[in-house]
Amino acid sequence: MESDDLRFRHIGLSSDGLVVFCELDNGKTYSMPLCALERAEDRSPEAKPKSASIIHDGYAAVVKFNDKTEIDFPADFVLHICEPAYRWHKDRVRTLSGVGRRVREIREARGLTLDALAAKCGIAKPNLSRLEHEKVTPKFSTLSAIAAAFETHPALLVQRDAWTSTRHAFDEWMSGLLWKGNLRTSPRVQLVRSADMVKRFLSTRPEHRYAQSKLLKHADNASHDAEIAKRPLDAEKWANAI
Repeated sequence: MESDDLRFRHIGLSSDGLVVFCELDNGKTYSMPLCALERAEDRSPEAKPKSASIIHDGYAAVVKFNDKTEIDFPADFVLHICEPAYRWHKDRVRTLSGVGRRVREIREARGLTLDALAAKCGIAKPNLSRLEHEKVTPKFSTLSAIAAAFETHPALLVQRDAWTSTRHAFDEWMSGLLWKGNLRTSPRVQLVRSADMVKRFLSTRPEHRYAQSKLLKHADNASHDAEIAKRPLDAEKWANAI
């Protein structure tokens, strides 16, 4: 049965924890070796399975381990393991393809370690590592937690246009750098070209690079001097801007 609508009916672990029993709505029950899930990055070989449950309205299941690792998998993964003739979803276009690479790129641009991101978003380090290595398709709640830790919009983790969010983030960042005193008397004022502002903004916010041309136009339009496209910034803040 090669259907994209396969669901789990029941799931459980063997008494020794070495087998995952999966009953699908194709009327069959499969005995899937737990080792089939050992694609998980950083999963300790000493970790013991604690429970197995159905998630996503039956379209996926998750096995939880005693080291807080959680490995989720879709129903058709079971067929991929237990029925060699079944063609798995590897050939299908996955809408979240590349999200792991983007999460890692943003994390590194923010100067965060995997441990630091795990602490900020409340997701176990092994699970984040699996996500970054494209070994799992994350659910929306996971993306939302990571996006909140990055202080960005979840849509930007899956490389979608979120111009309203990008524009707001840039405006907030730029507003914090603007000089608010007398322009003529203070040596602390620095005029910065819009292009340089956008470049600095994107250097630590790679999720917004899709809108680079929009940001340049937006920065130019916001400039007091459209001809030279410069903004008066606090020189000290600009020197330390990230």
